Amino acid sequence: MMDDNSLKKKGKLELVSIVHDLLAKNKTLKKSLKFEKTKATALSALNASSSATTFFKKIVENFPIKPTSTLRLVLDSDDILKNQIAEGHGVDSESFSYLDQQVAEQLGGKYILEVNDTSKIHNLVFDPEKPYPRSIYAFPLLFLERKIGIVWIADKNTKAYSAEDIADIKTMVEEFEWSLGFLADYLRTEQARSVYLAAIDSADDPILLCDFSGTIVESNQTAKKVFSLNVQEDKLGEDVLRLFSSLKNLPERFTITVDFAEYSGKKTKIKFQQSAVHYAYRFTNITKERERERYFEGVIGALTHRITGELENINGFVSLALALGELSSKQEKYLQKIAEASEQIASESHDLLSVNRLKAEGFLSLSMVDLVGLITNTVDRFAPVLTQKQLQIQMNLGGSPKMLLTDSGLVKQLLLNLMESAARDASMGSEIEIILHEEQNGLAFSILDKGVGLSAPDISAILGNSAKVAETHKNLYNARIITTLLLGSIEIDSQLGEGKKVKILLKQID
Repeated sequence: MMDDNSLKKKGKLELVSIVHDLLAKNKTLKKSLKFEKTKATALSALNASSSATTFFKKIVENFPIKPTSTLRLVLDSDDILKNQIAEGHGVDSESFSYLDQQVAEQLGGKYILEVNDTSKIHNLVFDPEKPYPRSIYAFPLLFLERKIGIVWIADKNTKAYSAEDIADIKTMVEEFEWSLGFLADYLRTEQARSVYLAAIDSADDPILLCDFSGTIVESNQTAKKVFSLNVQEDKLGEDVLRLFSSLKNLPERFTITVDFAEYSGKKTKIKFQQSAVHYAYRFTNITKERERERYFEGVIGALTHRITGELENINGFVSLALALGELSSKQEKYLQKIAEASEQIASESHDLLSVNRLKAEGFLSLSMVDLVGLITNTVDRFAPVLTQKQLQIQMNLGGSPKMLLTDSGLVKQLLLNLMESAARDASMGSEIEIILHEEQNGLAFSILDKGVGLSAPDISAILGNSAKVAETHKNLYNARIITTLLLGSIEIDSQLGEGKKVKILLKQID
């Protein structure tokens, strides 16, 4: 800055030069201020809209076009999915989209394109199956001296717009072109965020995205549910609060417990362009994984034992048939049983390993099940074994059907394992008793046999998670796993040499 005395000493040419410099700087400053003001106005309008595409649509709808016209606003830049960014307003707006590229080529670098009668030009190719305009008017969208797209109008009539109309529309285009310049980039940013959120929301594991300070900036739906992100902070559990307070300082791998479920976490550093470091946290539910492993163990164990048991039944029926000489109606019945047992093997193998059961969230296939009928049918399948060991069955099922919302296939496997255990351990010529009764929380059934019994350490091992007992008491081990999957409870009462009683309680599911 120069003071008055310095200016007085300057000659005329120097003063003129200073004025020109000031005017040039003022012009640059005005342009800079216009840029910042337009940017602020555009982003403010975008922020007030529900989305960038809503703002885009509002711009299009505000243009003063005639009822017989269609306006198309087309940006040169594609969105993140490589789709054209365009919007239309007026009659047949979408139908005219096939002319977007042709109109842009006709406009080229011109200030305005006026085609008052399309029948007099021959370098536009119209689709015979779509509407075509009788007049076309197009204007370039310029942003920082760069063409970013076009606005064009199609009308059903020739000479639809006067020179004054065109001047008004051109002025309006110039008012919006800066906002639209920002909009093109904003749309891509909005879409990128939407794609990102859709990607993390598709994950079953909780995912958090945090800034460098450890503040959560994004989370997927699973994380919102697991960590209760939609509730007030003073209502969060201690485990969650402890996690949130330590996000910034967590190691790359860590373990936490939330609502009695154990999660393993993985921390990944993310560096965004022109942004500070962020961190992504992904959590895997270890507790659910362990439950799933136990489920597979139980299913595979039950399936293996079921196949072995049915094959033993088949051999038993064959032996009985061969011992009776020529085939009689009874022998034919036995052979029919052989065929039915084989079919049971195939059916149950398919059921136990069905796709639905392999889903982590799809362990149970619930339906209303009559336990009286299920127990009766299961016992009938043990006729050959009962005959060979001369065992008697006493059933006290209460007569009327007893319905329970549960998984029929798994209950059947549970009964088969319990019956096999009872039939195997029962003494020759003894009795197996089955009792079914209602309890306050559901239905309970007990299977009692008079046989070798179990020691206290064996019972503890069966009800625990001992791998060794799975070999010696496979049926009861499987029964314990299946009962857990059915959200039930199992009790074993036994003494060596006095048989055993196995009680299963299956709760009614609300």
